[in-house]
Amino acid sequence: MEMEGLTLMSLGYSPQAGFEAFFARRASQEGKPFVELEDPVAVLGSLMSLPLTLQFQALAQTFQDQNKAPELLGELLTLWYAGDAEALFAASIEDMASLEDAELLQDTLFDRRNGVMTKALLPLLESGKTTFSMVGAGHLGGPKGMLAMLREAGYAPVQLTLGGETLVP
Repeated sequence: MEMEGLTLMSLGYSPQAGFEAFFARRASQEGKPFVELEDPVAVLGSLMSLPLTLQFQALAQTFQDQNKAPELLGELLTLWYAGDAEALFAASIEDMASLEDAELLQDTLFDRRNGVMTKALLPLLESGKTTFSMVGAGHLGGPKGMLAMLREAGYAPVQLTLGGETLVP
């Protein structure tokens, strides 16, 4: 995952200019609470618990895909702007499908984390307070994505456009 971050930085993207950093700074400036939905140390621990062969395969694939990074990022951004959570999730896991333990990697990178983040989000939603939540777009779609889990919990998540209108696919 760190290699992917370095690849993005080589394309001109800065972690300090990302959405998470922007909203964390803004929440701090306005005295609003900022709650992480998952523990970064736990995420790192789960990644480190993957079999070494799978870790090396994923790292090798990252190196192999480095030349395709602008194209892959463009595809993900196009899907993100279109609000297509299902296609974005499918594109996010497409490359890992060729790995030996692809299901384990998907479970570790997405499915289990989606459960953890949704479980952390539900009490915030049930608090009755206005809640702004932000997760990586790859965590929204898929059968074990956060949108599906929120629907299972009785919520009806609605995606909004940049202008605040409801996005109708």
